[in-house]
Amino acid sequence: MPRSDLIGYLLAVGKVFVLLVYLRRACCQSLPTRDEDNFRFQIRRDIFYDNNILPDGQQMTVYLFNGTRKKYFFMVEESNAPLQIFVTPCASPVSWSIKRKDLLTDEDDDETTAADPFLDHAFQTQMKSISSPTLDTFEGGGRMTYFSPNSPQGLYTIELEPTKSDTNVRIFGTTTPGLYNPFPELPSDSRVNVTALGRKSISFEWKGSKATSKKNVEYCISVSRLQRFQSHCAVLAHSQGDVPPTLPPDFGFGFKSEKHRQRELRRKSKPIKAVKPSKLFHKCVGRKTRFTFNRAKPGKTYFIDVFLVNRRTNQASSYTGTTVKTSRKRRRPSTRKQFLEDGKRKLFQLKKARKAQAFVFSVKDDMSSVVLELKSCRGVLPFEIVSSHIKTFKSVIKRTKIVRMKNLPAGRYTVRVKGNKRRRRYVQIYYTTRQFKYRKPRLPSDPSIKIFENLSTCNSVTVAWMGSDVKQRYCLYKKEVSEFKRKNRRRCSDPETRSRKERVVCVRFRHRDKDKAVITHTVRNLRPNTGYVFDVYVSRGRSGYLSYRSAFVRTKSKC
Repeated sequence: MPRSDLIGYLLAVGKVFVLLVYLRRACCQSLPTRDEDNFRFQIRRDIFYDNNILPDGQQMTVYLFNGTRKKYFFMVEESNAPLQIFVTPCASPVSWSIKRKDLLTDEDDDETTAADPFLDHAFQTQMKSISSPTLDTFEGGGRMTYFSPNSPQGLYTIELEPTKSDTNVRIFGTTTPGLYNPFPELPSDSRVNVTALGRKSISFEWKGSKATSKKNVEYCISVSRLQRFQSHCAVLAHSQGDVPPTLPPDFGFGFKSEKHRQRELRRKSKPIKAVKPSKLFHKCVGRKTRFTFNRAKPGKTYFIDVFLVNRRTNQASSYTGTTVKTSRKRRRPSTRKQFLEDGKRKLFQLKKARKAQAFVFSVKDDMSSVVLELKSCRGVLPFEIVSSHIKTFKSVIKRTKIVRMKNLPAGRYTVRVKGNKRRRRYVQIYYTTRQFKYRKPRLPSDPSIKIFENLSTCNSVTVAWMGSDVKQRYCLYKKEVSEFKRKNRRRCSDPETRSRKERVVCVRFRHRDKDKAVITHTVRNLRPNTGYVFDVYVSRGRSGYLSYRSAFVRTKSKC
């Protein structure tokens, strides 16, 4: 094909393509018509993305890149008309300004011979609005409003720029603000009031609005540790992540270049990500006017906001929020005194603190004798005995410590036991003024329990332990376990804390020759292939129990 014919063929194809484009637009927009001598431009939502001209009475959501100013336009076709512009940023505060430029008239546009007067007129007015004077400027993160009761005819330019990050912005413009309120109406008193404040809970309430009588209108609340939120879309952007930019609906014809443009748009954008749920709580509560937040932490500051939201139009109004700080965790003084009873043994938990805990016992009669028994359930514990009648006595509890005090004057005596900074410790304390009835139990030099493996069967185990040459009471206990960890067992366990079902036998025993004082017992009715832990406790008179070293055995699997 000759080159001239090829060029002609390409031009013909281009004309057909242009014709298809205009036919596509002709079926989705109305051409401008004349009303007397003035143009009435019918701005439609679906062509907003082509010319950035805001439709009257409709909210549009646009995406702004951080550090980039973007222009949008609003057309006032009649002079002395009221004009109201709402700008609501979401993820970031914005700074914006509004300018005005006269519309082109027929005399100004005599030389225009465009086939589409609407597009040509919009283009010319956009070009001429660059040098327009600024009517007003705004900056903030909440809903901002420009209002003029008598606006002259013209094209108004709205320039916006984020101040912190990329953000979606909702823009609403109207020339008939008196016909209806596009946003749900708040009550006259729109403050949020805190009714109860605790360490882990915050209760608050707000005045109800008449707008909730309509369908699709409800209250939404946010409790944040980050900041106050001045708009509902700001809460959504931080709790769910801001919506990334997308190409306009019905954009293009599916060419690869258009897909590349979509990818570049998403690559360039940096929408904020959702924050942790522990930092921001958001919930819609229907028509309720009070709420209790039970996930607070002691000593933290929380920002509370309430919004009146229309789910159908996606428009919201903000109550005047409040800021509260929960009370700190109650700290009981570690030196709080606890009283001991004569002849009773008690187990105390020592808190992880630097200061010692105090335990008080009383002596009623002068020249009395007292026996004080202290048992450390785990680890070594330092202690001291303090009184105005005696010198301070200091020592440590390694396993069991018995202190005998004679000829004490009447009064109160304080035992201070210091715990561990990293782990909780337990101490068992017993005191009695009847010294003659207290006899310390004796443990053999080898306080271990012997297991006779050759005598063990699938349902029985024979155990043995050394006794003493003084009469004492020995109790054997068993417990079924899957595995045995010696280091995790506490030494403060005694028959008083064990179940009766675990007790095997209790006997009183003594032998003249302590080297031959051996006690044996066969434990029957055991389960095959099962692990058991055996414990032996020894006591004497009114003393506490001392325990032998625990022994672990597993019965045979086959009989």
